[in-house]
Amino acid sequence: MVLDPEIPEFRFPETEHEHMGVTVWMAWHEVARGRVLVGDSVPAELLAETRDDERQLVADALGRPAGGPPSKDQLVTLLALADGLRVELTRPGSTLGVDAAREVMARQVAVVLDEATRPAA
Repeated sequence: MVLDPEIPEFRFPETEHEHMGVTVWMAWHEVARGRVLVGDSVPAELLAETRDDERQLVADALGRPAGGPPSKDQLVTLLALADGLRVELTRPGSTLGVDAAREVMARQVAVVLDEATRPAA
């Protein structure tokens, strides 16, 4: 399976500018988690809205298989995997390549699509 490169939620950083963008995006998530600890949930709520939008974009991009769309848990899992791969790709000294990250992501998307189209037991 080849992932559609136009699905931004499944893109991985290749340029220095993209690496910086991913690093800043992930840092905002850490800041939001820290703000919750001191009673300020506004940043986390804003980021949660963005995550909801991402899940919807992924669901729409993957289509609506005959067995139904991917579940919320499957969508959350795909986005978490993509985030983890991006973090590793931007880690100094990482040996993970963009092509390998895409391959891992494509395999997991294929598994989710297969599960979404498999009839319930």
